[in-house]
Amino acid sequence: MYEFIDFTLSIQKRVLIHIPQLKFPDHGIVLLKGENGTGKTTFLNCLAFLNRNYKGRMLFCGNDRIKGRQKEEILATKISYIRQKNNAISFLNAQENRNLLSILKGEKVEKKGGKMTSLSQGQQMILILEREFSTDKKVFLMDECFSSLDVHNKEKLKTEILRKKEDCLFIIVSHEGDLEKEADHIYVLQGRQWRTYR
Repeated sequence: MYEFIDFTLSIQKRVLIHIPQLKFPDHGIVLLKGENGTGKTTFLNCLAFLNRNYKGRMLFCGNDRIKGRQKEEILATKISYIRQKNNAISFLNAQENRNLLSILKGEKVEKKGGKMTSLSQGQQMILILEREFSTDKKVFLMDECFSSLDVHNKEKLKTEILRKKEDCLFIIVSHEGDLEKEADHIYVLQGRQWRTYR
């Protein structure tokens, strides 16, 4: 799915990550771990085509010249980027975000209100995850999505990821130990390079 050849990610001339050669699988769970400030989220931004501040090649499905309409189409149909900060549609209130999920699932729409700010971070994350998992996307980029969830909802999320991992690729940044046992590949960012842990 993703392949990197002589890939170097920098910010203000400071090299964050250098990858001589690496290929991620087409499906399964890939965990990315490392200290704060080492560039994990910036790397995810590259995977979502939101950051082009790198040298070398990053291929998605064999293509390293993705931009413009093709990028928009890929983000709309193939890649879901779920961030720790709120991914809910900000100009919709809580119920309107729920209604969007219902529409995507083909379910009945409710008509009561409620602001997004009335939901906890964990509740907002659950809503976002439900919305994204209801799509046909095959790549899920997840940045610290477990951190705002309680134990019950962490287990629900793990179960859903494990159910979908045979057909989808999950690239997950997490400081916690979630999914370490279940991950197919674990990479730890050390000295600007992803070191293979598994």
